Amino acid sequence: MKYLVPLTFIFLLGSEEVRAFGSASVCLFPVKNGAKWGFMDINDHLVIPCTFDSTLGFSEGLAAVESNNEWGFIDNTGKLIVRPQYFHIESFSCGLAQVWTKDRKYPTSFIDTTGKVVFRCKYPDVTSFYCQRARVFIHKKVCYFNRRGKIVLRTSFPYGGVFHEGIAQVWAAHSAEFIDTNGNRIAFFYEMGHEDFSEGTASVLGQEHSFYINRAGEGIRVPGMSFYMDTLGNPTIINTIDSLVYFPFSDGMAEVCLPGTDHKSGFIDSTGKLIIPVIYDHVTPFNRGYASVIRAGKTYIIDKKGNDAGEEGPSAFYCKKCSCK
Repeated sequence: MKYLVPLTFIFLLGSEEVRAFGSASVCLFPVKNGAKWGFMDINDHLVIPCTFDSTLGFSEGLAAVESNNEWGFIDNTGKLIVRPQYFHIESFSCGLAQVWTKDRKYPTSFIDTTGKVVFRCKYPDVTSFYCQRARVFIHKKVCYFNRRGKIVLRTSFPYGGVFHEGIAQVWAAHSAEFIDTNGNRIAFFYEMGHEDFSEGTASVLGQEHSFYINRAGEGIRVPGMSFYMDTLGNPTIINTIDSLVYFPFSDGMAEVCLPGTDHKSGFIDSTGKLIIPVIYDHVTPFNRGYASVIRAGKTYIIDKKGNDAGEEGPSAFYCKKCSCK
């Protein structure tokens, strides 16, 4: 049987679009044959036949699959755990999955891994759970649910993201604040447009004001146009270059980008040192020592020194354990 979605294509989709169910011996990835989807392992063996119309891949041991315009969940053997019955669903995160029904009063619900409804939600604009919190907008303000469906955080900001490593960013037109899952302030900025926390740091901006406020309420001098701060709201990587844009860390490496229509990207290490030059047209985040990069229309898989990884890189990248987002 010849699959129409090769491994290199799956690799380039990235970790958000393709989720693997991983353990020491099991690692499954979506694969398409004709119009149908199934799952194979890293040795190209078909483990679950291509019988599904679509899939979101595995997350927390279950994969969202679509059959006849209805969605449900299967386990890593292909057994249906939640029969297809919803017109849309999200992958499991923090033990819960968001599902959409035709109930006008409660358009979405959250189910557990057995398919049991944990709570129903009357608000249409609610996210999946991240760090035990789900973002929702109530009366044009950002709020957050806990896993029982109770509003535990209310903010005064009209915009906000989900929690990453226990910290979320909320913002208005000319200010932004990082908060923890209890609503405590991590940092307050007089600018917006910062990145989310990853591997203990966040890339933040300091464009217009000379200081910001950290977790302790202290005014901290802005060290540059872009820099990284820690979970206490203090600068941690300040040897940045004003002409570059800095992104979150993944596997100890962070993308840096020269902005513009024909932008180029490279990577820094955890000290802020530029390790891989800013020469690539497109890059994916590092995962288990490897990243996919594109230059002059050609795709490469590189290691953390920028060397071509050959055939060893893809398998190490693919085999990714799922965890609570």
